[in-house]
Amino acid sequence: MNTNNEIDGNQFESAYRMCLNYLSRREYSYKELYDKLKRQGFVDDVIDNCLITLREKGYQSDQRFAEMLIRTRISQRYGGRKIAYELNQKGVKSQLFTPIIEQYNSQLLDNAQQLIIRKSCRYGIDAVFKQPSLKSRIVRFLLHKGYDYDTIHLALEVLQERCD
Repeated sequence: MNTNNEIDGNQFESAYRMCLNYLSRREYSYKELYDKLKRQGFVDDVIDNCLITLREKGYQSDQRFAEMLIRTRISQRYGGRKIAYELNQKGVKSQLFTPIIEQYNSQLLDNAQQLIIRKSCRYGIDAVFKQPSLKSRIVRFLLHKGYDYDTIHLALEVLQERCD
């Protein structure tokens, strides 16, 4: 006859192994792992104990997850707002990732400039500053990619100075 402690111990081991399997492939946020275990039918106490143990042993870290996701999305030329939104959706607290995103401000500006150049190559970069419709289309594109107005404006200013 199994006691409750044996059942909880077996569930804990199963959840723990499952999490290690997930984490062996890529980083996950606390919330992502919690949701995965919940969908598998584990009870809240087992999930919490498992995730606390993983954090204590250093296998799971929201800080490390945020750094990884930010680096990946910046290399894909996403803006800070879209990255922040995605991290919020994945359960990472804003005070954890905001300083990390701010470290990449110069990279975000460079990415915005590269996207402007890429989007305007058909018409020429100087056409962006002469045709308001083309400029507004590029601004909308950058907003959709997650760039804020300040970064877009600064990127356009820098490119306009280069053209003059």
